[in-house]
Formats: sequence, structure tokens, C-alpha cells
Amino acid sequence: MHVDVELNEVGREQAAVVADRLTTEFKVSAACSSDLKRAFETAEKIAATCGIVEGGGESLGKLYECCTSSLERIAAKHTGERVAVVTHGGVIRELYQRACPHGKSGGRVLNTSINIFHIS
Repeated sequence: MHVDVELNEVGREQAAVVADRLTTEFKVSAACSSDLKRAFETAEKIAATCGIVEGGGESLGKLYECCTSSLERIAAKHTGERVAVVTHGGVIRELYQRACPHGKSGGRVLNTSINIFHIS
């Protein structure tokens, strides 16, 4: 179970930094997030900074049952586009595990880290 709290001052600063990085390094077409308040707020910051009209929460539901299908659904909706998906470390670790079940884990997931998944 994850605690659903809003971003604190440090989190807001981290969200601004990652939003600026996404603006300069990637052409992001959409920003989606898990249903946690801090992820949603980060996605809103990314959307505002990147000039994205579409932003907001895309609930990932039950972590172990839904995270892969949610990412695939987002990818299908934005075919050929780069999409910022904001979530928590548990989802990122699960996505790494599903992408590389016999390989190395994604390792430690830091706040506002950028992890790139190519969906085909």
C-alpha cells in the first residue's frame, strides 16, 4: 500500500526540474500519471511546462495486474509519440521486471528519474 500524499516543497522543485529536462531533451506529446496525488501533480507540472493540452491521471489500478496493460494502452493512444508517464517506483520496478524477466532489475528508482520504455 502506498501513502497518497501531495508533493512537498522538495517534490515540487524536483517536478520543475524534470519538467524542464523533458522540455529541452524530449518532445513530449502527452503526460499521464498514476492515481497518486504526487504523481498527478508532477504530470500536471510536466504538461504545463511542455505546453501539453492533455495531462492528468491515468489510474494504473492494481499494480501487479495492470501496470503493463496501462502502459500499452497509453502507447496505443499515442502511437509514434513520446509520452511522459508519471508514477511511483513500484510501478517502474514492475515494468522493468516484466520487460526483462530474466535480466537485471531496473535497480534503485530515484524520485523524478527518467526511465525510457519503447513499446512495440
